[in-house]
Amino acid sequence: MVKIRCLNTVSLLAMAAELLAPYNAQAQLVDYGSLQSLFGEPITTSATGTPQRAKEVAANMTILTAEDIRRSGSRNIPEALHEVPGIDVLRTGVNTYDVGVRGFNQPNSNRLLVLINGRQVFFDDFSRTDWNALPLNIDEVRQIEVVKGPNAALFGNNAVGGVINIITYNPMYDKVNVANITGGTQESRSADATVTQKLGDWGGLKLSAGDYGAHAFDTSRTSVDQSQTADPRRHYASADAVFKLAPETQAEVETTYVRAQESGANIGDVITFSANEVYSFKGMLASQTSLGFLRATSYFNHIHSEYNTGLIPSGNAIADDLWVNQLEDQFKLGSDHTFRIAGEYRTNSFAFAALQAIPQSPKIGMDMASLSGMWSWQVTNHVSVTNAIRIDQWHLQQLGTLWGGAQYSAADYNRYVTNLDANSGIVWQATDIDTLRLTYGRGIQFPSFFESGFASIPVSSPVFVNFQSNPNLNPTIVTNVEADYDREVKPIFSTVSAAVFYQLNQNIKGLSDTTIPGFPVTFTTNSNLGDDQAIGFEIGVSGKKSGFRWGLSDSLAFVSAGTNVEQNFHVEQSAPEDSLKAQLGYSWDNWELDGFGNYVSKRISETESSTTVSGAPSLAVPAIGYTSFSGRVGYNITDNFTLALSGTDLNHQQITTFAGAPNIERQVFLGLTGKF
Repeated sequence: MVKIRCLNTVSLLAMAAELLAPYNAQAQLVDYGSLQSLFGEPITTSATGTPQRAKEVAANMTILTAEDIRRSGSRNIPEALHEVPGIDVLRTGVNTYDVGVRGFNQPNSNRLLVLINGRQVFFDDFSRTDWNALPLNIDEVRQIEVVKGPNAALFGNNAVGGVINIITYNPMYDKVNVANITGGTQESRSADATVTQKLGDWGGLKLSAGDYGAHAFDTSRTSVDQSQTADPRRHYASADAVFKLAPETQAEVETTYVRAQESGANIGDVITFSANEVYSFKGMLASQTSLGFLRATSYFNHIHSEYNTGLIPSGNAIADDLWVNQLEDQFKLGSDHTFRIAGEYRTNSFAFAALQAIPQSPKIGMDMASLSGMWSWQVTNHVSVTNAIRIDQWHLQQLGTLWGGAQYSAADYNRYVTNLDANSGIVWQATDIDTLRLTYGRGIQFPSFFESGFASIPVSSPVFVNFQSNPNLNPTIVTNVEADYDREVKPIFSTVSAAVFYQLNQNIKGLSDTTIPGFPVTFTTNSNLGDDQAIGFEIGVSGKKSGFRWGLSDSLAFVSAGTNVEQNFHVEQSAPEDSLKAQLGYSWDNWELDGFGNYVSKRISETESSTTVSGAPSLAVPAIGYTSFSGRVGYNITDNFTLALSGTDLNHQQITTFAGAPNIERQVFLGLTGKF
C-alpha cells in the first residue's frame, strides 16, 4: 500500500509539474481546474509555488472551493468564511464585517493579510479590511485559501494573524460567463456579472461589474449612533487580461474600481459612517529562464476614505497611495530542493484632511524594503521541510506640516526599524491516510498610519480630546507554535482534522489616555500596551458522498491579556471560549438543500458592560452566548439557470451578539444565477 501511494504521489507531481511549467510560482497564472481534476481535490501553490494539497502545506490551511461558496448561499466573502473552524466573523452592520483568527477579532481587525490574486486589498490606514469594498463578485471566485497563524515569511506583509487569499477564475484557462440578480429583506438588491473571452491561443480577458444596495438595520441605537448610520452601497468594475508573449512567458494587466459606503464599528468601538473610493492598477511579467522561474509584479492602490463619528465632526478624509514592486526567482537544485528568493519595495504615502478647519496638513511616508528566502526540501517520500525568512526595513517620515499642539516633533517622524519574520514547518505523511504537521511562525506587524503617523486630531466636544499618534511605537511581534493532524476516515468518506496551538502577541499597540489635572483636556495616545496570548484546540470532520455533504467542528481558544491590553481591547471578554459549527447539505435531481449552524459560547453576563478609554461603549464584548442558523434552498431550473432562496440568522427575528452594537436582523434573499 505504501509503495503504491508513493508511486501515485510521484506520478501526480510529475504530471502537475508539466501542467504548471513554466508558471509554477505564479498562483493566479496556474491552471487550477486541471490541477484539481488531476489530484481529485482543490490544490494550492501560494505557500511554496509548487502544487500541494492543503494538508501538505507547512501551515494550517483550509481551502473553500467555488462549490463550497455557492452552496453556502453567501453573496459576500465574510459570510462564506463562517464555516471555517477558528475563524471569527464580527458583524456590526448590514454589510460591515470584521474577520479575525482564533479569538483575536475587533472592529477594524488589523492582523490579517487579505489578497486578491496576489494583490493586497486591506487598507494601510488602520491595517483594516473593508469587506464591502472588494472589487469582485462571489461568482468569479475559484477558491479561498484560509491560513491561520503568522505566515509573513511565506505570504508577505501583515500576515501576522492569518491570510485570506482569494483566487478568481483565470481568463487564460477558465470560461466563466455568469450573472446574478438578488433581492431580499432590508430592501437589499444586487446585480453583478462576470464575462471571459479567450483571445485565441495567446491570451484571455475577464470583465466584471456589480452594484449593491440595502437599508440599514432598523434595530435600536443611540442618537449619536443613529446620526452615523447610513444605508450600505457598493458598485465596482474590474478588468483582467492575461497574455502569452512566448511559449515560456506570460504577462498580466489588471485594473479595478470600487465605491462603497457603510456604517459599523470603528477602531474606537464607535459607530462610524465611512465612504471609500478605491482603484488599482497591476502589471505582472513571468518567464521560465535558465536562472529559474522569474516573476516581476508591480501594483498601485489608491484609497480615499471619508468618515464621520459622533466624537469627530464630519469631513475627515484619508488618502493613501500604495505602490508595491516585487521581484522573485524560484528554482530547483536537484529534484528535492526548491528555493525562492524575493525582494519587495513598498512606498506608501498618507494625507490626512480634517476639514473642520484644523490648522494642519500632515502627510506621512511609510516605506518598506524587504528581502525573503524560502527553502522547501522533500526529505523522503513521506517527509518534507519548509523554512522561510523575511527581513523588513520600515521607514517612517513626516512630509507635511504638524499641528502646533502635536506632542512629537518633525524629527520624531523620521525613523527606521528593521525586523525579521520566520516560518518553519515539517510535514510527515505517516501513512496513506495520516498526515502530521509541526509549525513555527514569527510575524511582525509594523505600526499603521493611524498608530504612528497622523500627528493629532483635536476634538472639542464633549470635552477637549487630543488624539495623538506615536512615531516611537515598537512593532507587534506575533509568535505561534502548532501541531496539526489530518486523517482520512474512508468508511464514512470523511476527513478528521485537529490542531493545538499557542500564540503570543508582544507589544500590542492601542490607545491610552492621559488627563492633565485642572485642564479639560484628555490626550489619547497610541502606545505599546503590553502582551496577550492564547492557547487553543480545534477539531473537525467533513465529507461528502451520494449527494450528501457535511461538516462539524469545535474551536476552543483561551485568551489572556495584560491589564492595559484588556482595558483597551477586552480580548479576554470578546473571545468566546467555544465556537461550534455544523453544516449539512443534500442534493437530488434539480434540488439543493444546505443548512449551517453556529454556536458561540457566553463570556460575560448579560448585565455586565464595558467601556473603552474614550468612554464609548465597547462593541467587542458579547452580551450573551448565542446560536444562529443559516440555510439555502436551490433549484436548477435548467443547466444554466439556478433559483436560490437563502437566509441568515433564521432562528431569530433579531439577535444581540455584542454589547452596544445594533441587533443583527434576520435576512432572507431570493436570487437568480445564469451561466452562459
